[in-house]
Amino acid sequence: MKIIITEAQYSMLSNSIRRRFTPDDFEFINNEIPYIINTTRWTPDFNDFSRNVMQDLMHEFVLGRKGDEVEIEDNPDYGSMYDEDSLSSVFEMYLELVPFLKEEYKDSLYQAWKVKGRSR
Repeated sequence: MKIIITEAQYSMLSNSIRRRFTPDDFEFINNEIPYIINTTRWTPDFNDFSRNVMQDLMHEFVLGRKGDEVEIEDNPDYGSMYDEDSLSSVFEMYLELVPFLKEEYKDSLYQAWKVKGRSR
């Protein structure tokens, strides 16, 4: 599976994303999405299923690839932790990719949703 973002789609991305997103990030997403699709709980509504997959994918992507962009705070009980506001901000920024990812993976998402629904 290979993500292809057209020049037109790329030009629609914010400068923040264009500066930060690398070919290795595409590779991470390509490697991660089959696992996320397989482990996401089936819902009767395909759009809900797709949204859950994309949220989980973006969560894994931000923590797995972009954690260095999130500010850290010291917590006396737990040690170093991600600052919630900073984590939310970084997460929101990368959600800009979701429409392109949904389009790229719509067939895989739909097939997985159908298969999971049949096994119920």
